[in-house]
Amino acid sequence: MKGRVKILPLMIIVMFLMFSEKALNIWQSASDVEFFGGIEIKPVLAQQAENAANPQTEPPADDAASVSEKLPPGSRPLAETKDETPIVGDPNRFSEREVQLLQELAERRTVLDAREQQLEEREALLKAAEQKLLEKQTELNSTKDEIKVLLKKQNKQEKAKVNQLVAIYENMKPKDAANIFNELEMPILLQVINNMKERKVAPVIASMNAEKARILTKELVDQRRLPTLPK
Repeated sequence: MKGRVKILPLMIIVMFLMFSEKALNIWQSASDVEFFGGIEIKPVLAQQAENAANPQTEPPADDAASVSEKLPPGSRPLAETKDETPIVGDPNRFSEREVQLLQELAERRTVLDAREQQLEEREALLKAAEQKLLEKQTELNSTKDEIKVLLKKQNKQEKAKVNQLVAIYENMKPKDAANIFNELEMPILLQVINNMKERKVAPVIASMNAEKARILTKELVDQRRLPTLPK
């Protein structure tokens, strides 16, 4: 009986050691498990540990609501629109080809506007030049009329002077008149002779220098000769 009593504590100690070893094995096996009930355990534990080490402060719900109230109607907070993707098939969007065509049309329009501006400037210059030409033509016509008036006046004055000379030469002796005619230039002499009476001219020519008389006679014949008609 005493021998059994001594063995019993020893058996209890052995069983305790075996139970402790078994419990330790179970704990190690449980710590190596990655999934439990279809849920991955390690990432969850790691995330919890990270959150515990770096706690993040989130704005209270009241502050978020106040920020949303301050936004313009129809707009959303940046956090809600950050990852928003554009709607496919938006009618307000243009393809690259359409954008290129619009750019080409804009450049073409700019070139056409520049050419139109140049044409307008040239047209204005042409109108100004035409106006100046008209003014110049009007001025020339006015000057021409003035010249005609002056020439007519001069002709009258010259004719008056010639008539005075004719009257003087007709009243002179033929010999004295012949001496003056010998010194006159042929155009003036012809003008005087043509305005003198024929009966006064003959004695004067007869008293003139023979060579001068010959040249004068030839000029008078050429003046009175009728022009020949073309055959």
